[in-house]
Amino acid sequence: MPPRAHQPRRRDALFSRAGRSSGYRVGQYGSMSQPHSLPDNDPRPVPPEPPLPSDCCDSGCDPCVNDSYSDELQLYRERLAKWLARHPGEA
Repeated sequence: MPPRAHQPRRRDALFSRAGRSSGYRVGQYGSMSQPHSLPDNDPRPVPPEPPLPSDCCDSGCDPCVNDSYSDELQLYRERLAKWLARHPGEA
């Protein structure tokens, strides 16, 4: 049975009507001969923005915006440590 008209076929899902790719390119992050190479774009992690004092309502919310910030800050520190390990001269 042919596909229904409202369901795109696989080729239609990969290419737009103009024939352009949806954005994914084979080999976008290096050749197959270098599977463990880093992508060209490996930016330094950006620290989370701290909440304003007025962001906390002091009513004991779970999670509080300050708790969420603390979790995000810990994740940032972990990501930064991994990034610095990949870029030892950037400290």
